[in-house]
Amino acid sequence: MSKRDNVALFPLVNFDSDVEKVNFNDDIILRDIDSAELNRLKKTFPPFQSFLLRALHDVKYALEIKSEIIIEGKPTPIFDVNMPEVRETILSFRVLKTGDVTASCAFLLKQNQVAGLSQSSQSFFPYSKNPYYLKKEEISELKKIWEKVRKVENEKPDLRFPLFRFNKTFESKDTNAIVEHITTFEALIFQGKKKPKKSTGELIGTAIGNLIANNEQEKAEIKKKIIEACKIRNALVHGDLEKIKKY
Repeated sequence: MSKRDNVALFPLVNFDSDVEKVNFNDDIILRDIDSAELNRLKKTFPPFQSFLLRALHDVKYALEIKSEIIIEGKPTPIFDVNMPEVRETILSFRVLKTGDVTASCAFLLKQNQVAGLSQSSQSFFPYSKNPYYLKKEEISELKKIWEKVRKVENEKPDLRFPLFRFNKTFESKDTNAIVEHITTFEALIFQGKKKPKKSTGELIGTAIGNLIANNEQEKAEIKKKIIEACKIRNALVHGDLEKIKKY
């Protein structure tokens, strides 16, 4: 178990590494979980036994976070998979490389005892064919990405929602992924402002093409694909079966 008091532990599904621990800062640690600790966690909270068996399936690592707020003058630990620290760190993993890594639940540890459980409503992938493996030589780059993600969260409030939606795209599958991606682009480009009358796909396609394309040909290809994706998203959202069949 943890050597620190009052921490939240977030088991990572579908994650493995060749390092035992990564210190992001004094409050956030990535560490391995041995079989004894994992079995102990599985046996906590009997009413949720079925959920815990799925959520902790083949878990090898966890994020350990020390985070407190003040309620009625007393420090109270927060433990939830939607904590900014969790979202930022998992997004950093995802930006670094592919792999279906996510946090399936959260445990509150007080004085080395399990004192609370928070379930996740998001999808997790206990049997995914796309595992995530963090190598020792990748840690330096991971920390650089993590620092950039945290900077956006802390210093650029207008980008928080697009970043949140971007993170959700990794947890969506099939048609839902298209909806999430276009929603992310809309949040990034329009930032809550009223959309112009011009085609949303054309506006987003032009903006994204200007941002990431290396030449005019790539700009045109990106724009074309985003226009097509917007049409698919609209058909899905509005339940247009004829258009959905077309795509």
